[in-house]
Amino acid sequence: MARKKSKASPPFRNGWLNLSSPTQIDLHERPSTPYLEAECDDLTSRTWSTPPSPQLTSDDELDATSPLAVLDFDVPPKHIRTSSKDSLFSVAFPACPGPNQKSDRFWLEDGSVVILVERTLYDVHKSVLKSHSDFFKREIQEESGAQELAHGSRRNPIVLDVAKSEFELLLTVIYPLAYDSRFDYTTSEWLTTLIISAKLKFVSIRKAASDHLYELFTVVDRIRLGRKYSVPEWSLPGYLVFCNREEPLSLEEGMELGMEDVIKISRAREMSMKGIAWTEMEKLFT
Repeated sequence: MARKKSKASPPFRNGWLNLSSPTQIDLHERPSTPYLEAECDDLTSRTWSTPPSPQLTSDDELDATSPLAVLDFDVPPKHIRTSSKDSLFSVAFPACPGPNQKSDRFWLEDGSVVILVERTLYDVHKSVLKSHSDFFKREIQEESGAQELAHGSRRNPIVLDVAKSEFELLLTVIYPLAYDSRFDYTTSEWLTTLIISAKLKFVSIRKAASDHLYELFTVVDRIRLGRKYSVPEWSLPGYLVFCNREEPLSLEEGMELGMEDVIKISRAREMSMKGIAWTEMEKLFT
């Protein structure tokens, strides 16, 4: 008498893959987790190509040339990974991004390079960016072939990992609404301009921000902020002031500067009393 076959365990149990099941898994079967159900319904309605072994960046964002960028998105989506600490199986789906929006002010009619920052698109002049920024001079290269796919085109914008508010403040400096308001910024806005211009290598804008802020800060602030934001033209003159003045550091100044600077300034003052030139003392602070 033939033995009755036992009913096979389902490949999915409680929304997770049952690794102990001997049943051949149907790849078209989906787990019953509501979140994945909705995600799969949306994804299966699209046309996908089969990518070869994608390589993800450290922050799980896909590069513009990634093989996972198979849809006609302005920028490849983030990568969603759902897994359980108790499971050896994880499922990866590309997220469905929201649409990118054109900037109201900085989508110029005669713009020649498209930049994407936080889902906002900017179309500005490549000649202006390249003439002021070493970063964009390197990023914007004249390419032969299909211009619609060139880096900085509408289909392949330059993606910047900066805050939208910072980038728009930088563009406001480049494209002021009125020239008499070009330098009508708060201290915080000037500091933001200094940071973003340094990051994107706008040398002349960084210098303008540095020169403006220099007069607003105390000597301690120049040293502290100059060290924090890598502005030696602030910090070194500040150290020189403390090394050359007659009175020593006050308790308040020492607390703000920190122990390391206090020791370096004390040592430099000793060197100064021995007649050692500033060019030698400067080495303590660089």
